[in-house]
Amino acid sequence: MQIDPNNGLGLLMVAYFHQDWMDEHDDEMDVVRQFCVENPHQVVRGRNDIQRLIDSGLSAEGLGRSLGAMGGFVSFSSDDYSAATFLKESLRVMGECSGLEEGSI
Repeated sequence: MQIDPNNGLGLLMVAYFHQDWMDEHDDEMDVVRQFCVENPHQVVRGRNDIQRLIDSGLSAEGLGRSLGAMGGFVSFSSDDYSAATFLKESLRVMGECSGLEEGSI
């Protein structure tokens, strides 16, 4: 699945999960919130990208590889924090930022 690195989820991963994000933010969802504030016009596209990845049927490892291929410095090696968890939480936070309920894309 191809994700545009200049828009939506691709932009979030490449531009916001840079090598220093852990020094600048409390956690991953803090980064997502900053993305929403600074790029409100990209939130719906980001949610659509995330939903397509979730619906793709990829395994947890496959989701992690797909996100890793986009770039960014996020690790999904923990059983407690999988790529699927990251995507679902990002979808929820983007929904909160845009006033959309989960499942209303």
